[in-house]
Amino acid sequence: MRMLVAWCLVSSLCYAFLPHGWLDSVRWLLIAALVAIIGWIVALRLRR
Repeated sequence: MRMLVAWCLVSSLCYAFLPHGWLDSVRWLLIAALVAIIGWIVALRLRR
């Protein structure tokens, strides 16, 4: 759930601050998803 919220925040920030080209939006959404997944994995490792 936290990852989903973080992903939505990053996505909205990307849409707010970056050019609204379709390809740019898709590229930044993919980058945001990768960052969210990496952050989630790091958080799981820190918890242990």
